Amino acid sequence: MKKICVYTAMLLAGAFRLSAGETRIDVGAGLHYYKAPASLGRPFGTDPQRYQLLIPAGLAELRAGDRIVGIVFEGELLNTNSAAYRNFDVHICLTTAEWLQEAFDDNCQGGARQLVFERDAFTVDWEKFGWHAIRFDAPFEYAGDGHLLIEIAHDGGDSTFRTTRWSSKDGRILDSIGGGPGGKEAPMGIVREYFNNMQIIRERDDDQEKVSTREAAEMNDHE
Repeated sequence: MKKICVYTAMLLAGAFRLSAGETRIDVGAGLHYYKAPASLGRPFGTDPQRYQLLIPAGLAELRAGDRIVGIVFEGELLNTNSAAYRNFDVHICLTTAEWLQEAFDDNCQGGARQLVFERDAFTVDWEKFGWHAIRFDAPFEYAGDGHLLIEIAHDGGDSTFRTTRWSSKDGRILDSIGGGPGGKEAPMGIVREYFNNMQIIRERDDDQEKVSTREAAEMNDHE
C-alpha cells in the first residue's frame, strides 16, 4: 500500500548521521574520468521520468548479506529552497547485465525488482550545495551475486535538483527523457554517457560489531 504522506529528506552533512555499521560508498569516481559541475537535472527534474543506474558490485564493495539502506547525490536545488516530486519511488534489483539496454524492463536480469522507497509527495529541502540522502523504507539485502540496478521514477516535480556528474562512455545510465512516450512508465529510454556523482549507504553486521566494540572501549576509558 502506498504511503500517503509528505516526506522531507535531510541534508547529509547537517541533521543526517550514519548509524552503527553504515558506510558511504562512492560509486561514481571509480568508473569515470571527468567530473562536471551541478548542472544535470536528472533524475530530479520537473518532467515525469524513469531513470536507471547500473552499479558494478565490485565498485560498491558489496558482499553477501550487506544491506543497501540509502542513496546519496551531490548537488543543489535550482533557484528555490524546496521541491516536491509526485508519486516518487525507488526500486532495486540484481542484474547480470554489464551495460544497460534501451528497454527498461530488459535490464533486471537475474532478480525481481524490490520497492525500497515510495511517496505520493516527496519533498526535499536540498537548497545548499552538498551531499543529500534518501533513506529507504526497507533495506535491500545483497545476495552475493550480480550488480546493483537502481531505478528512480516520478510523475514530475515543481523544481529541479541539479546533480554533479561524471563523464563516461560506459552506458550505465538509462533515461526516459527524450526516449519516447510514457514518462514514469516509459518502456524505452536513452543510454547516457555520464553517471551521477552518487554514493550508496551500505550496512554490514560485522561493521556494527566493530563500532559497538569501539564505543564500549571508549566508554570504559572514561570510567
